[in-house]
Amino acid sequence: MTTISKEEDATYLHVQDYLFSDFVIKAFNPKRYASYQEAAEAMMREKKLSILFEGHPNIVQAFGGSIEGVYLWKESKKTIMYSIHEHCQINTVKSIMESEGTFSVEAAIKVMKEILCALKFMHEREFAHLNLCLDNI
Repeated sequence: MTTISKEEDATYLHVQDYLFSDFVIKAFNPKRYASYQEAAEAMMREKKLSILFEGHPNIVQAFGGSIEGVYLWKESKKTIMYSIHEHCQINTVKSIMESEGTFSVEAAIKVMKEILCALKFMHEREFAHLNLCLDNI
């Protein structure tokens, strides 16, 4: 298990498992929320959205999670709220631009079509993505 990123609301851990392949655990940061209840509600909102967006090829899929999950790591026992997501094998737009520079016109058009397809899918379900940035694409 390796840390992918730490953000204000959660830590993202990459797990490679011989049974389930690659996946990501999003461990919610309890200090980010005023109460356990608020954190649980945030996780439940995310779960509802994952069901709403299930099956779209341009949206990361969630597989489950727990608001009372317990995990063992290096002989310590911790209780965390977590959700489990597919691990995207491709890089983000930001990481590609940092390593390779700007996109060709053809590549930019392809990426924009995929982004717009996902946004259209979300908008049809009356959802607006409020954190659309190069790190999320």
